[in-house]
Amino acid sequence: RDFGVSESGCELFKLKEQVKISMIQSEHQIAEKEKEIEQLNEQMKITKSAGESEQEVVT
Repeated sequence: RDFGVSESGCELFKLKEQVKISMIQSEHQIAEKEKEIEQLNEQMKITKSAGESEQEVVT
């Protein structure tokens, strides 16, 4: 009986650790995605301003 309790307690601990790990991993992934989005936004600003300056030259 005691063995059963410690067994389930161990399983619970493992699950909690897995949840912690996966949360940390997803936080890293979110941070990476946010960096990518920022970079894309910067690139779009640059190309937009480049496109605007080209249009100004044309007109």
